[in-house]
Amino acid sequence: MAGVDLVSIYTRMEGCTYTWITNGGSLHERGMATVRFISDEIERVLPELAEHDSVHVWTRLHRMAQLMVAHNNAPV
Repeated sequence: MAGVDLVSIYTRMEGCTYTWITNGGSLHERGMATVRFISDEIERVLPELAEHDSVHVWTRLHRMAQLMVAHNNAPV
């Protein structure tokens, strides 16, 4: 959809979210770059999704990515 591999995006977001939670709300810069990329990709594809594409799931993942970026505790 719109040149975005939704399965890959979902899988990558799942991994980043798991790591972020496991690390107490902390993800290194490379991981955060991935989360920002995922957020941008979801934002790009959202307008093209139809209801049967589970828009609510993608909207929730987009919001989760935004919150992770806003509240990341960078590792020391």
